[in-house]
Amino acid sequence: MVDDDADARDMLQETLEHEGYDVVKRANGAEALEYLRRASRASHTSCILLDLQMPVMDGWTFLEERNRDPALRPIPVVVISGKRGLSTEITAAHASYLEKPVFPADLKEAIRQVVH
Repeated sequence: MVDDDADARDMLQETLEHEGYDVVKRANGAEALEYLRRASRASHTSCILLDLQMPVMDGWTFLEERNRDPALRPIPVVVISGKRGLSTEITAAHASYLEKPVFPADLKEAIRQVVH
């Protein structure tokens, strides 16, 4: 889970842990890349939930970096954003898109689609 909004991270973490997922939270793309690039972290990551607007490193830059890294490229990404009309750009960045507000059923379905 990569989002600079601590409340959003906590809410989504609660939803996902209720479904049996282990959740790692990071506040920006740079922190997420650092975590994922540590030995064997990427191989245990089944999905990345990503906000677009964050300080330090935004979601677009994270997607560019992830797509350049052969170890990270296969990890599915679901972009969660309140911005409308981004599906074409997000698809071009090899990610899925879920508009805010995020409802638990929609989140579970989005993850199910990219993970299975």
